[in-house]
Amino acid sequence: IVNVRSGETFADALQKIDGLFPADFLSLVRIGEASGRLPDVLTALSLERARAEVMGKKIRDALRYPLFLLILSALVLIFFVFFVLPQFSEILLDLGPQLHPLLAFLLALSSFLRTHIFGASLGAIALFGLTIFLMSQSQNRRALRRLVLRLPFINQIDVEHRSALFCRNLGLLLSNGLSLSAALGLIADTRANDGEALKWQTAKDELREGRKFTDAIAANVALAPTALRMLAIGEEAGNLASVSLHAAAFFEERVERRLSTLAGFVGPAAILFIALVVGGLVVLLMTSLLSISQLAN
Repeated sequence: IVNVRSGETFADALQKIDGLFPADFLSLVRIGEASGRLPDVLTALSLERARAEVMGKKIRDALRYPLFLLILSALVLIFFVFFVLPQFSEILLDLGPQLHPLLAFLLALSSFLRTHIFGASLGAIALFGLTIFLMSQSQNRRALRRLVLRLPFINQIDVEHRSALFCRNLGLLLSNGLSLSAALGLIADTRANDGEALKWQTAKDELREGRKFTDAIAANVALAPTALRMLAIGEEAGNLASVSLHAAAFFEERVERRLSTLAGFVGPAAILFIALVVGGLVVLLMTSLLSISQLAN
């Protein structure tokens, strides 16, 4: 407020708040100030940020439940190794070579961990701390993200999500007075840290050299084929801003449906996995105990 009252523009005052507002946001604010449409621009930006927040929340919610089940399955396995197997270790070892290899391995692991509980605890804490440290570095997070996004269904969701985000930003920038080249330049600047900065810069350079917009995008950036076709139609019709916004709405809806499908599949799959792990261990244990009973008889 002090900076604005001292004569600075609203955009310059916002820019001094480090890391809070992205480059495309500040550019649109400057355009709104210059054109006298600042209230309309801020309204459009607030709606876009709210929409992006809702989409991000849906993605996090879709991943939270499977992660919880994965942690639960790990805790069940730890409980089995630490507290269940030791109760039968002396009996099971009587089987000798007839003991199932997996059960023999779990017995050895249980004995080792219980004997070296202090060292194992320190190792687990150190591993947890190392994981947090590695994940605090942006390059490691990007590498993990790329690895996860190679999964077939996840990759499709990511492509459609990036298509929706690109079309939404493009439509928003074009509808508020930016030229196509300037809009693509701003989008490229905002993607400078996502590992594809060179591809976006190449697309921007090809556009400035006279190549068609959709051809430059298709050759360098991985967007959904349907998105490219819709953008090509908008470019040919001279109505790229409106078509981009419609394409964004279309892909946002598709991403929501795919996330719902993923959540509906992963939840039961994780429960089935836990049931198979626990049930398999119980069946393996009971089979070994029955073998001992038969040998005793």
